[in-house]
Amino acid sequence: MHRSSIKKKPTRGNRQPAKNFDLEFSECWLDPPRYRQAIGQYENTIEDTRDAIKKTTKHIQDLINKGRAFSDAQQILNQDLQNGFQIGDIGELSQDEIYMKNSLKECSEMFRTYMDNFEIMLESMKKWKMKIDRFRENRLENAYSEKRRAYKKYRDKYYKNMASNSGVGEGHKESKQNQAIRETKKSRKDYHEHALAYVDTLLSIEEEKKYELVENFAQIAGDWLQFTKSCYECYHEQNDEKIKQTLNLTNNQRARHKNTQEETDKLRQRYVKHPPLCPQSQTDDEYEGHVLQLEKGFSKGPMTLKTAGYKWSHRYLEFNAKKKQIVLFNPDTVVAKTPYDVVFDTSRMDDMNTDRKNIFHIQVSDKGDSKCLTFQAASEEEFKRWQQLVSCNTGGNPRVYVDAGSGAIAHASHNIELCDHIV
Repeated sequence: MHRSSIKKKPTRGNRQPAKNFDLEFSECWLDPPRYRQAIGQYENTIEDTRDAIKKTTKHIQDLINKGRAFSDAQQILNQDLQNGFQIGDIGELSQDEIYMKNSLKECSEMFRTYMDNFEIMLESMKKWKMKIDRFRENRLENAYSEKRRAYKKYRDKYYKNMASNSGVGEGHKESKQNQAIRETKKSRKDYHEHALAYVDTLLSIEEEKKYELVENFAQIAGDWLQFTKSCYECYHEQNDEKIKQTLNLTNNQRARHKNTQEETDKLRQRYVKHPPLCPQSQTDDEYEGHVLQLEKGFSKGPMTLKTAGYKWSHRYLEFNAKKKQIVLFNPDTVVAKTPYDVVFDTSRMDDMNTDRKNIFHIQVSDKGDSKCLTFQAASEEEFKRWQQLVSCNTGGNPRVYVDAGSGAIAHASHNIELCDHIV
């Protein structure tokens, strides 16, 4: 399912507009940086909406408690409605949704007309305020927080297991190797299922607020009209029709959401049963996935004399077979890609022993200098796929190198271009 996102105006602190990313079920398994950025955008929007609702319902309560100060408090409420509750901040709005979003501004204008008889509306306003609070508590707080905690818990558990179990080599007992494989697969499956559920919750809340919030505020405005006809006789037919039109549109929006929810559930279940292959192909020539990279630094774990001064770092690897180019990312960072010049080189890679499995190497050119990059795939299946994709551009195999005198690494180099923007 394709969901586009458009960031419009930040409303939380000094938050700056950022590049927008689609949030799709298909990327829950792969977990690329753009997917994490998209989740962050939805989280920010939900939290902004939640804060806006809290602020707005507090203003409504002020109107109930301070009827005599209604005029001042109403100006604040009207501004809250003008802000639009982030409706349309993600995704392209249809004409109906644009009308619903704009109707909040029209409602705020209507409120100014009926200040004299506001006491009649106090109980009605209290009722709709309670519905808005229930929506905030049930969806934007309870459901959102529960799914978010589970998502983060299983995400952290999977990557922790991936990192720790990747260190289980053939030097360990076969039972321990099998246990490590089972733990990694189970933790990844659990993380994938919770990620799908979390994405489904984010997408659903974003749709629900379009009609839940607009409808309740439109109901407040509609009841207000009914009790204060003497204040708007000259506008009665026009405004009454606008309220009815808005409520009809919110009902239609709700119906559309419920109709598409079944298809959404089917799509999510399809990815539960058939997660994409990793590394995943975005085009015929581009592949990407999570790996560990051996680089200079101090590791917190055990190391050999050969690996002293090196550490394994979590990276996101993109490979363009057509351009003969690789790009490395910090998994949580999306950065610009600036290609380096390609130099054909056939120098031998460093002879480094490791008891880790699923190791592969790529000979690259970095600003004219040739160097060998060493990676570890998350599983043997991913290792074989990387080796098949990169083909003659890799060396290494899934076996363990026992000592410095054996297990020489077969390697064929190729003119690969490196774009290394690790933050």
